[in-house]
Amino acid sequence: MLYPNPFNTIINISLPFDSKITVTDSKGTKVSESNYYKGENTLDLKRFESGVYYFLIQNKQMGMFTKKVVKL
Repeated sequence: MLYPNPFNTIINISLPFDSKITVTDSKGTKVSESNYYKGENTLDLKRFESGVYYFLIQNKQMGMFTKKVVKL
């Protein structure tokens, strides 16, 4: 789960498993990629410009899925 959505600078990610998260902008350009641990994670995305971003979340247990978020 990613929240809040839309967000200003901080987005919280609640992960059921350790995961790799790749963030792309609306043009498909990779803007971030990191590994995160199971549980609550906080990302400071103030350097990102306003717009739509896609979070590709990958882990061994669930495969991969994408979440769309909006930065104000």
